[in-house]
Amino acid sequence: MRQTRVLGVLAATVVGALLVVPPATAASDTTTTLTSSANPSLAGQAVTLTATVTGDSPTGQVVFGEPGTTLGVADLTSGVATLVVSSLGVGSHVITATYNGDASNNYSYGDLTQTVAAPPAPPVKAPEVKLAASTTKASVGDKVVLRWRSKNADSLTASGDWSGAQKPKGSKAVRISERGKHVFKLTVQNAAGSKTATVTVMAARKAKTLELVVTDELTMVGSEVTITADGLAKAEEYTIRLDGKPVLTGKANGKGDVARTLVLAKTLPEGPLPLTITGSNPGRLGTAILNVIKAKQLDVRVADAETNKTADQTVTVTGLAAGETVTVFYLGKKLTTGAADANGKFTYVFNVGKKKGQHKVKVVGADPSRTGTATFTVLDQVGGGSGGGGGGGGEQPPPQL
Repeated sequence: MRQTRVLGVLAATVVGALLVVPPATAASDTTTTLTSSANPSLAGQAVTLTATVTGDSPTGQVVFGEPGTTLGVADLTSGVATLVVSSLGVGSHVITATYNGDASNNYSYGDLTQTVAAPPAPPVKAPEVKLAASTTKASVGDKVVLRWRSKNADSLTASGDWSGAQKPKGSKAVRISERGKHVFKLTVQNAAGSKTATVTVMAARKAKTLELVVTDELTMVGSEVTITADGLAKAEEYTIRLDGKPVLTGKANGKGDVARTLVLAKTLPEGPLPLTITGSNPGRLGTAILNVIKAKQLDVRVADAETNKTADQTVTVTGLAAGETVTVFYLGKKLTTGAADANGKFTYVFNVGKKKGQHKVKVVGADPSRTGTATFTVLDQVGGGSGGGGGGGGEQPPPQL
């Protein structure tokens, strides 16, 4: 019985122990939410998928995928798992994030529709073009070479003084048939717009020596002078310059000739002045020299202020033009006519005669307004006595030595 009682007590103790053990705890339900860092996204773009699991401090892993495809598996950290994907093709994708649960948390999943768009086409770059000419100054009949290159152009079209479709890069020789301005344009175009390059070529007549004729005689200011020229083109414009300044302009006649009359300005300087005629371009040029003189007082000097009767006297004239005609007068008579040397100087020796007293030698140049005089005295004997009150005016004997 004692034993029986002991066993009974033990049995009662075991039964009591079983009654106080708590029942097993049920796992918690979870919620899985899936988000995307970019939705919609572009094909090839890296997108971060984020699964957030709520429950009883869930642990474990989350599987990311779409029907029939596993995109990847990520561990939960503080209830969050992420996966970066960039392999999604263009279109709509139903993506799921599945949490498989753990000892304390039940299974759950979340999903979203990820839209993936095709990347935009790269922007069309604006077209570019460069156009150049071998020269921008040409003569009529010359060939000018145009060279060009382009970028991003769907078409190239020439206009102006040339035309037609052109290749993206190239060159072309163009003959200049007329004088004046020649404009060459090249327009490139694509979806982004158009651009035009322009080059201008100025064409002139070919360089040529023109024949210019003017008198080679000395010409006074204020007088008229005739100027002729030939060798120009029909109706070619010309400019005549004297001493570098324009004095006449006009157009050649039907034969390319010029005949003009010019009144010389009184303000012109004296001397050989350059005369030029220029055609339609500076290379068409004719030249001549016009010798201009002005009214002036010539410098006339005699070698001796006093001289003996019948002695020789030397007169010198300066200030003349080279080659200028010179006439010498003495005692109202013309002694000689000559010409100045290259330095504008003239010298003449003459006999003073027997007439005593103060006499004047006069010199006249190429124009009566160009004159000068010199005065000297003729004595019986240079350095002799005064003749004592005039006497009978006879000749005095030379002094005795």
